[in-house]
Amino acid sequence: MGIKDEIDNKHIDRVTYFQEKQKEFGFKNHRKVKGLIVMLIKEDIESYKDIDIVPLCDLEMYLKQSS
Repeated sequence: MGIKDEIDNKHIDRVTYFQEKQKEFGFKNHRKVKGLIVMLIKEDIESYKDIDIVPLCDLEMYLKQSS
């Protein structure tokens, strides 16, 4: 099973679940919940169905740009 299949089968449902339940998890303000997959393989950063796929070596840079 490839990453895009995993996103279709699991990650979209997880993101939706956390968006709906974030107040129950203790977030004080409504925040945008975004899916993220971190890969060990060095590749370009990609996005598929609003879920970013980021290599571990680029994670720190990605997080700085996203905040």
